Amino acid sequence: MKEIMCQLCPEACKKAGVISDSESPAVDVSLRVQLGILMRQLKELWRVSVVLAACLDAPGARGVNELDEADAITALEAADTEHKAVLDASAASRAALCAEMDAEVERLGLNGVWNLKPLLGGKEIMQVTGAKGPRVGILTSKALEWQLANPHATKEDGLAWLEQSHESLG
Repeated sequence: MKEIMCQLCPEACKKAGVISDSESPAVDVSLRVQLGILMRQLKELWRVSVVLAACLDAPGARGVNELDEADAITALEAADTEHKAVLDASAASRAALCAEMDAEVERLGLNGVWNLKPLLGGKEIMQVTGAKGPRVGILTSKALEWQLANPHATKEDGLAWLEQSHESLG
């Protein structure tokens, strides 16, 4: 999730300290596809994953199992006004990153992508390609990736793409 967030929102990631100023993530042309597949797996929990990804990369963040009660009390006692201001600024930049990620998902038209009905089903894929067994599953996944990359495509477009390219697919 962190990699996708930083590809979509590099400036917000830098401001939040998720990546350094010298890191410049390459924008992948298949970013919409990668994000769409991830969101289909996470479903409604995708926003929680974004927040967790932003929080787990916070400066000084440790895994849940690494903290104990004494650590938490010590951390609270040590948090003076200056330290709190730094933490508040970090939290604000991470919140801005989450908001920007949410806006990018909307801009890409991926909100609710887990409800997207595939244009091509297994039966159609078998009819067009003659595929059987596990190959049908591979082609079904490839067809979904194609659909995510071509959000305005029709079923006919998908069938034409499948006829033309099924032999070269996985």
